[in-house]
Amino acid sequence: MATLLWALHSDYPMPDYDRPAFTTEIMAFAPTPQDAASLLRNSRLRPAKEISKVRDIAELWLWRARTTQLEKEKGASIKGYRLDEIVAMTAQKAGEDGLFVPIDKDFPALGKAYSHLSDNEWQTLRSIATERLYGLNWLCGYAEDWDSVPTGT
Repeated sequence: MATLLWALHSDYPMPDYDRPAFTTEIMAFAPTPQDAASLLRNSRLRPAKEISKVRDIAELWLWRARTTQLEKEKGASIKGYRLDEIVAMTAQKAGEDGLFVPIDKDFPALGKAYSHLSDNEWQTLRSIATERLYGLNWLCGYAEDWDSVPTGT
């Protein structure tokens, strides 16, 4: 819901990826049943380029969550690099691109390096990234209908 409201409201900010979208904040922007028709009639989506850019960021955060899952499962490496080295290179590039300021060569999450998240914190952040990517992929036309939207990274 937060993703869809962001796409329709130029004044609704996309929450950070280490912060859930709270119902009270969403409801401040969501239309009442009486106003829904007016919202649909008068709303315009943000430009496709802006939605696509934010979709790419959501995919990056879900990628980070999935690298944590791989590390937990088997400490995998890819083409001679350890996953922590790949994460460090990616975090550095994201920092250079102005997406965030890395912490300890990693994505910033809850005031610490993503790799220092507890299991519960990681699961929450993985869920946030998954749900946002789902909504953005739907907006970008990655599926014909809502029930078949992919979230692969």
